[in-house]
Amino acid sequence: MKIQFQLSCFIGFCLFFLVSGCSLGEGGTETSVRTPSNQSDNGSNNNTDNSNPNLGSDSSSSSNNSSGGSNSNSELNALEQSAFNKVNEYRATKGLAALTWSANIANISREHSVDMAAISVLSHDGFNTRAATLQASGAISVGENVAVNSGFSDPAATAVTGWINSPGHEANMVGNYTKTGMGVAISSNGSYYFTQMFTR
Repeated sequence: MKIQFQLSCFIGFCLFFLVSGCSLGEGGTETSVRTPSNQSDNGSNNNTDNSNPNLGSDSSSSSNNSSGGSNSNSELNALEQSAFNKVNEYRATKGLAALTWSANIANISREHSVDMAAISVLSHDGFNTRAATLQASGAISVGENVAVNSGFSDPAATAVTGWINSPGHEANMVGNYTKTGMGVAISSNGSYYFTQMFTR
């Protein structure tokens, strides 16, 4: 297995950060991997908010928070679905098959988004553990994209557009994957944390 390390960052008009996409696979075909310990220049580590973020859910899981209003599970579910659709729309422009939604992958992605939002740090920390969990369930290859943004009218579109414009993230989006899951969490300061994982 060939693993390379790469770091990238995109800063938009409001608050928007990307950490390069991660992937592990066969034969070195997916090679954009970022080490969790090397995040000093992603620009998103200066807020140490430790409050609990909101967690999205799907129809098979129960609500994990009691917040209402704009931070409800229904809003998070809608953002996850929107970002998922936008990724598949982008794949279609490249002549690629749509990814299939996986509730299992989504749950793992949500957990990571919740962890990031809890400490207001964008990272791939724990990627190898998440990948191993998915590989234990039969995945041959696993990829991951993360993003955070705040102050945009469409957080899902902002995240996906950022991924499209970042070579490492875009490579995961158009990679040789068949399944995906998306997780969104909101920190107490209103930042939206996105995790999308891909498998085949």
